[in-house]
Amino acid sequence: MENVDRIKKLEIKVTNMRLQLEILAKWLKDHKELFDERDGALESAVKRSKEDTMFKIGDYLEEILEMNPDQLEDNLK
Repeated sequence: MENVDRIKKLEIKVTNMRLQLEILAKWLKDHKELFDERDGALESAVKRSKEDTMFKIGDYLEEILEMNPDQLEDNLK
């Protein structure tokens, strides 16, 4: 009985962790920098670059979450 409870707790933790990672991916992809009219070209370029980078990381995270166990194993080699 104790093992069953332990397995259930682990399943809940894994499910919660997956949901947390899905939320992180969504936040990363949805992040928008605030652009100020006083921003110069360099500041605007840095903000756009930051948005692009965060979107890419979110996209990679979603891709990883969609992988099956074999794909995960192959990517670790």
